[in-house]
Formats: sequence, C-alpha cells, structure tokens
Amino acid sequence: MNRQNFASTLAILLVLQTAIAAPNLATPYDLVDEVYSQIDDLRALVQGVILVAHDNLDSFSTNLLSYSNSIVEDGGIAIDQVHETVSSQLTQIKELAASANKDISRCTSGREQMINKLPTELKERLRVCVVKQNEEAANIVDGSKYVVDVVINKVDSLRFQVGSCDGSILCVSPIVTEVEKAKIELPQQIDVEVLEAEGFVGDLKVIVEECSDNNVADFTGYVTDLTAIAAPNLATPYDLVDEVYAQIDELRALIQGVILEAHDNLDSLSTNLLSYSDSTVEDGGIAIDQVHETVNSQLTQIKELAASANKDITKCLSVCVVKQNEEVANIVDSSKYVVDVTINKVDSLRFQVGSCDGSILCVSPIVTEVEKAKIELPQQIDVEVLEVEGFVGDLKVIVEECSDNNVADFTGYVTDLLVRISDCANEIISRP
Repeated sequence: MNRQNFASTLAILLVLQTAIAAPNLATPYDLVDEVYSQIDDLRALVQGVILVAHDNLDSFSTNLLSYSNSIVEDGGIAIDQVHETVSSQLTQIKELAASANKDISRCTSGREQMINKLPTELKERLRVCVVKQNEEAANIVDGSKYVVDVVINKVDSLRFQVGSCDGSILCVSPIVTEVEKAKIELPQQIDVEVLEAEGFVGDLKVIVEECSDNNVADFTGYVTDLTAIAAPNLATPYDLVDEVYAQIDELRALIQGVILEAHDNLDSLSTNLLSYSDSTVEDGGIAIDQVHETVNSQLTQIKELAASANKDITKCLSVCVVKQNEEVANIVDSSKYVVDVTINKVDSLRFQVGSCDGSILCVSPIVTEVEKAKIELPQQIDVEVLEVEGFVGDLKVIVEECSDNNVADFTGYVTDLLVRISDCANEIISRP
C-alpha cells in the first residue's frame, strides 16, 4: 500500500469511528429509540387533535339539528297563524254573505277545503326539506371524520419507515425531521378539514331557514289570493263601498289642491321668464345704443379730420326673444294639460266602484288602488312641473344668448364699417 492510499484509508476509518462515537450518542440503538419516542408523542398529539375534531364535527351536526327543529316548529306556528287568520276572514265573508241573503257556496267550494288541507301538506314539505339538509350535514360530518381519522396513517407510516431502517443512522436520521414537520402539519390538516365542514354546514343552515321561509310564503300567498276579498272590520258590503267613495273624495280634493299649486308654479315659471326676457331686451338695447354712440363719436372725428383737410369723404359714408317667450307659453300650456288630466284617474276609480254593484270581490282591490293613487298621482304632477322648470331654464339661457349674439353682431358689423370708412377717409385725405 503506497503512502497516498494509506492516508485515504486512515481518513475513512477516522470518519467511521467519529460517526459511531459522537458525543451523547452511545449507540445507533439510542437514536432509533429516540425517534420511536418522538413518533409516540406525535401519535398522542394527533389522536388528541382527532378527538377534538370529532367533538367539533359532532357539534356542527347537533347544532344544525337543534336549529332545524326550531325552524320546523316556528315555521309550523307561522303556517298555523296564517291559517287561523285566513279562516277568520273566510268566516267573515260567509257571515257577510248570509246577512245579505246571498249563497256564495260556489265561491268557497273546493277552495275552503284546500285552505284547510294545505297547512298539513306544507308543514310536511317543510319537515322533509329540513330533514334532507340534516342528512346532507351528517354525510359531510362523516366524510370529514374519515379524512381526519386517516391522518393517523401518516404517523404509522413514519413508524414503519423507522422499522425498515434496521438501525441504520443514515436511514433513521431524515425521519427525525419528518416527525418534527408532522407535529405541525398534521394538526393543521385536521383543523382545515374541520373549518371546511363548518362552512358547508353553515351553508345548509341558510337552506334550512329558506325551507321555512319559502313554505310559509307559498301558503300565505296562496290563501291570501283566495281570500283577498276578506277585509277586516267590515259590517256589510255597503259599508265598504261608502268607505271607498269617501277615500276617492279625499283623493280628488288632494289632487285638485296639487293641480292648483302646479298651475301657480307653471305660471310663475312663465312670468319669471317674461320678466327676465324684458330685462334682457332692455339691457341688450342699452348695450347696442352704447356701441352706436361710440361709433358715431368716432365717425364724427373722421369727418372733422376730413373737413380740416378740405377733403370730401361723402362717398365713404354710403352703408329673437319673443320667439322664446312663445315657446315657454306653449310648454306651460301643454304641462297644464298633462297636470289637469291626472284627475281623470280619480274619476276612473269612482267609475270602477260604481261598476261593482256593491260586490266586495270587486270593490276590495280598488281600496289598494286608491291608497297607491294618493302617493303616485301627486308625484306624477310634481315630476311634470320639474320637467317644465328644466325646459324654461334652458330657454332662459337662449334668451340671454339672443341679447349677447345681437349685441355682438351689431358691434362687429359697425366696427367693420367704421374701419372701412376710416381707411377710405385716410386715402382721400392723404391725396395731394
């Protein structure tokens, strides 16, 4: 063996001796035991997190079930309350008909039975809808429990890897790092799964609430449609007709007042524009006169200069608002017409009541129309007045432009003439 090979062999022996005689490590067996111990700690940690996750997942399911039971109960109560109200209204209708010696059995036949049958059917539909969501929640929880449970397999996999190393430090050492990482990552994986399950169950809670809302709304809408004629506190059909007529009279008085006010506002818009127009015409005339006076003064100076030079320059001297007010008058008259015909809606409502011949079925919907009209008709009139105000504002700008444009045109025209006269006079005066 030469010197170089001997040195290499000695170095390898020293490295091997150092590797197996590192401080605080007696034998490879000690490292393996340490890794097994850490894996046992990891198993205990993960099992604890899994147990907590199971408790949380179970609580999601339990809470949804409790909430669902409450929703089903409250929804059933709401349906019963609607049914009770509708039944009371139906009784009033039948009593009113009896007091008028009228037979309305053809109106209630089938419908009354349906009203009494629907609560049971809709409460069952509500229950089935809610049960379906709870079954879905149970499936979600079971699926998440499985995902959580199999996380322990990662721990078992690490233990198996250590056993497969046969005590080799080179094999066992990287597993130590894997164990440390697993202590952080595996609980996080479990937490993420639990949070996702909580989100899904939260969505189902919203659907459970909709199960109730939709069924209560369906029942309310259906039976209300069947008994829309049953207005409370009605003694006879005649009382309802009188009440509607009284409300229409109030509506007429309201609309007539709004119309009068609208007329005043429209007239004031026209008057204000006329006043502004007169002022604009006057100011524009003054401006034109001022320009004219200035030009005449300059022209006099030119003639005096010519006379002092004994020169003859005679040959050099040879040379809307109403429409806008008419437009605004037309706009105001048109808007007054639009405002005035609003009263026709009131007359139409009165005619509809008269055409009902005292029928509650016919009259009852008109009550709602009258209430709506009390709000909508004044709004329509106000909108019309505001639109006219906008148009008149635009015309006011045009009136101002009438003055500005004419003054500018006059100023430009006479200035041009004055320049020509001046040039002509200068040429004559300059001749010998």
